[in-house]
Amino acid sequence: MSNDNYIKQMELQLDDVSSVQKVMHALSTELRLRILLMTGNKTMSICELAEALDVPISTIAVNINVLENAGLLITEQVPGVRGLQRRCTKVTDYVTVNLKSRHSEGEKIGEISMPVGGYSLCGDIEPTCGLADTEGFIGVPDEPLNFYLPSRFGAQLIWFRKGFVEYHFPILPLRNPHLEKIEIIVEACSEAIGYDNTCVSDIFFQMNGTELGVWRSPGDFGGRRGLLNPDWWQPFSTQYGMLKVWRITHSGTYLDDEWISPVTLESLDLLKHEYLSLRIGIHSDAKHVGGINLLGRSFGDVPQDILIRYYIS
Repeated sequence: MSNDNYIKQMELQLDDVSSVQKVMHALSTELRLRILLMTGNKTMSICELAEALDVPISTIAVNINVLENAGLLITEQVPGVRGLQRRCTKVTDYVTVNLKSRHSEGEKIGEISMPVGGYSLCGDIEPTCGLADTEGFIGVPDEPLNFYLPSRFGAQLIWFRKGFVEYHFPILPLRNPHLEKIEIIVEACSEAIGYDNTCVSDIFFQMNGTELGVWRSPGDFGGRRGLLNPDWWQPFSTQYGMLKVWRITHSGTYLDDEWISPVTLESLDLLKHEYLSLRIGIHSDAKHVGGINLLGRSFGDVPQDILIRYYIS
């Protein structure tokens, strides 16, 4: 099995001390570097690695666990000649560390977490669509009316081809004269039948009725299992997304640190609203109508729900 579909870049912030330490530790020994080199173009079993590197299987297994914990490779149990084999695949080709803190000294940071099934409004939902939790599907897939089921609040994964969902966050923490920026952090991807790593989709984000911009998702990702997916989830379906960070400041809106629109904190009129609304969806007239998957803390690669993070100077 080729790992061509797994190429991705890991971007670390100095603020995330735990993640930086895990990755730096994983890259700190010659043996683990050699394991990454050997799994760069193909998957290998632990036994194959032990033989090629002339070290005990137990030593390889321990070091594989370190690399997997750092997010640099994944392992899968697959049938072999003598039962199940644990095969290793490198999933990260580039690691960058931003040594500049995202927030200034003295800033206070707050977070509000929202389950992906915790939307207050939805509309114009079209198949393919559905909801799932850690035990199974919620309702029947490809039935838009299931998006109104009370059990939707337990959803850890939702998907639809067209339409939108809208989340309402408490606004009181954001009504602060010293508010410096708001971040929206979400794991998402396109939506295809099964999965399609090349399915492009234009996904819009709106806050308080103002469109922040459009993210062009490059695909609906599969081909290897999402790190958090429950056992019942099928391997031929969407497996993981991309972690996207929208940042609204006094100077404009940024997507993954790149300026994307002139929408500022002042544009959101936080004092005039009873809640902070976040609408995510696909415009019917979008150039690329490729749907959306929103992944919660029990699906995909990132153990978090939709997150609003705010910074107070």
